[in-house]
Amino acid sequence: MREIFKDLEASLVDLKKVLEDVRSKKLTGYLVESSLSFEKYMTFYEGKVIGKFKYTDGEREELKDFKLENSLVSLYEVEEETVLNLTFSSESIPLNKVFFFLGSGRGYLKPTPLSTLNLKGLIEKLREEGISGYLVIYNPTGASVLGVLEGGSFKAFYSREGKILRGDEVVLALSPKKSLIGIYSLPPEVSPFLYSLEAIRKVSLNSFKDLKTLREHLKEISFTGIILLTEGYKKEVDLFYQGELVETLFKERGIYSENKLKSFDNYQAYLINLLEKSPTELSVNEDELLELEKEITESIKVSFVEVMGPLGNILFEKKLREVTFNNGELLKVHLKPFLELLSKEIPEEAKVEEFYDKLRRRGVRW
Repeated sequence: MREIFKDLEASLVDLKKVLEDVRSKKLTGYLVESSLSFEKYMTFYEGKVIGKFKYTDGEREELKDFKLENSLVSLYEVEEETVLNLTFSSESIPLNKVFFFLGSGRGYLKPTPLSTLNLKGLIEKLREEGISGYLVIYNPTGASVLGVLEGGSFKAFYSREGKILRGDEVVLALSPKKSLIGIYSLPPEVSPFLYSLEAIRKVSLNSFKDLKTLREHLKEISFTGIILLTEGYKKEVDLFYQGELVETLFKERGIYSENKLKSFDNYQAYLINLLEKSPTELSVNEDELLELEKEITESIKVSFVEVMGPLGNILFEKKLREVTFNNGELLKVHLKPFLELLSKEIPEEAKVEEFYDKLRRRGVRW
């Protein structure tokens, strides 16, 4: 953590100039205003504001506007992991779900605003490179969606509660204007187990004099799973497949290093058993994540405007912005939820049926 300024009177802080400085320096960190009754935060990621919220008596409130009051203000530059944890609170994510893996892989794509991504190009790149691992979508209420990758292909998506999501549910769970997406790679031997975690259990290290002894024990029992060792900011994750050590990831304050754990002093250990899941339970058709043909988007717009009149043009563009990720382009997976959004704007049931009839006649299928 680097302190830029601390405990300045709010009347002395020009918020506009502070934000200009944050943008120009591409700062990752946060500004906090503190008083006896509340703490108010504005968080930044590479110069962009990604969160505005307030804590009062332990209760968190998301803010639309951020105005300084008569309190003390501080500005800090912090690690990427710290600002993401602060902004996208993970308090309600249960440890025995797939979200255990958050931050446990090697960074492939650092968290990036969804609105700036060329999703089609990203999918093609993942395929070409055969990446295995997982994709995480963060939004202001927490890490909300996790996608499993095997050999560059998406195999399943999960909600923060661990529920398998259908493609349209993935879209509806997102807020493209406020969400970030990160991708983390894992060894191919382990990635099939990513979406089949069993409950985590804490284990005593008293029976093992060092890490080598523990690994020998896991080899003897042909263990498939993960041993997680944590101490403060330090975290070591050992991935095992049928008793063989696949990879060791050592992380400290968000940074991967070549340091290896030498002692168990002050560490806590967690053992996670993994069972392979049947392919019939996978939920994603990867083609759904490709762009919808422009002719179909235009057919939807024409049909909607014919039913709604001139107001339809404005409503169509507004709803399009609500669901699209990049440059206003619809993905195939957007189609059904987008049509549902439009139909809710049509005041009469008969007109809704007329809208869908026009779509059918123009060859739109959903």
